[in-house]
Amino acid sequence: MSSRRKVWKCCAIFFATLTCTGCFDQVEVDNLNTVVGLGIDQLDNKNVEVTVEIVNSTSQSASPDDKKKSGGKTESQTFVYSSKAKSIPEALDKYLSKLSKVLYLPHNSIVVFGQTYAQHGIDDAFDYLERSRYYRRNQLWVVTHTSARQLLESNAQTQPINALAMRNLVEQMAKSSKLYETDQLRVMRQYLSVSNSPVVSCVDIDETGNPYLAGLGVFRHAKLAAVLPMDESQSLTWLLCNSKQMVLTIPTAKRDEVKNTASIRILRMNRRVHCRIEHGEPVFEVAIQGKAEIEHLPEQTQLTPQFMKLLQSNVDKKIVADMKNTVDHLQKIDCDATQFGNVLFRTNPNVWRNLADNWQETFPHLKVSYTADIDLLGNGLTSTPPVSTYSPKGISPGLQNKE
Repeated sequence: MSSRRKVWKCCAIFFATLTCTGCFDQVEVDNLNTVVGLGIDQLDNKNVEVTVEIVNSTSQSASPDDKKKSGGKTESQTFVYSSKAKSIPEALDKYLSKLSKVLYLPHNSIVVFGQTYAQHGIDDAFDYLERSRYYRRNQLWVVTHTSARQLLESNAQTQPINALAMRNLVEQMAKSSKLYETDQLRVMRQYLSVSNSPVVSCVDIDETGNPYLAGLGVFRHAKLAAVLPMDESQSLTWLLCNSKQMVLTIPTAKRDEVKNTASIRILRMNRRVHCRIEHGEPVFEVAIQGKAEIEHLPEQTQLTPQFMKLLQSNVDKKIVADMKNTVDHLQKIDCDATQFGNVLFRTNPNVWRNLADNWQETFPHLKVSYTADIDLLGNGLTSTPPVSTYSPKGISPGLQNKE
């Protein structure tokens, strides 16, 4: 009996070891090139250039004493390499013969599309990045007016790693509007929607070589149609999602001068897009509601009820005018980045199916109306301008009026 138990124990141990995972294919961290940024540029109709930003595993954060000894110079925390080939996977495979360590892609945080590649079409990148098991779907996608290589080689002053600095820029803006948070899942969702017009954040380089957020890139299918500047990008965020913590400069007089402008902070803004059918054609209504407070007023401005009413009216007019200008721009370039097609599909699927094949011809001629209702909740910590309390005689404000 005891011998039979020993046999069963041996068999159980044997089969248990078969199900255990092994480490025959393990790679030590020291033998990996951890990629944190990936850039893609179009060289010609046949070749692409793939640039990677790799963490320098041998570098260490220098202390202030070390920086003084080295004259303020420290070892770079990343390396940037480029490879050219006919496709993205082929270009990445070439790194096996260029680098002594294997590329590790799961920690990649950002994918940069150069302007030439984005205008040529990023559908190949869509296919590769969606198929590959080596990338996480929360990696950020951005476009740039320059080449992706130049952007990854830029000199971010706030971060030693350019890719992380650019991601922080976008995530910082995403706190005011989720539209700037253009991760792979969000962009692919827009690309596969009926509007088929994804929106991607745009990062450029300033005169000092520092990356900055330049606006939003709007795509017509898989090709870059235009890059909206920050003012139009802000209007597009009002059309597509709820926003908060944005500053608007509003004129307070007929003459639009700096001294006649006020600064208003939007605390929160909600939007509603409604579609109705008139004579078989879709008509869209965009309604904006929100709360705001005053951050700055022109000198000697008195907060009378009439002035508050005028200021609130000017805020509403500016929001309506900005949204109209942005939609007019998108209609001129035939790019449904407003996602009106998605709204029509959700509310009137039968009408959408009749217009789907000719949506490119229909969108530029859509009728759109706009309304805005922003409530000014307060005037900050003071209701009077600081200069009103000044008296050359040193008299208190309460006694100045009596004099």
